[in-house]
Amino acid sequence: MLIKVIGCDASGKSTFIEALSKELGYPVKKGSSFELAKKSQDELFEFFKANQELENTILDRDFYCNLCYAPLYKDYNATAIL
Repeated sequence: MLIKVIGCDASGKSTFIEALSKELGYPVKKGSSFELAKKSQDELFEFFKANQELENTILDRDFYCNLCYAPLYKDYNATAIL
């Protein structure tokens, strides 16, 4: 099972993810971040595509967050898996 946790900054995602990971024993992977948005379109596509194939993992954010936040910042890329 792939669990994606998405929400606004300071909404309690990290606290929830930590508790869920402990309960299920699933690893947590960063699914989107400002650091990732500095990558090329091709690199982002490959990263996000690989995330969609994960199993028994909790994603802290996902490409939807990248699509929302990246346009707000100069020189940050956004890409989607369509």
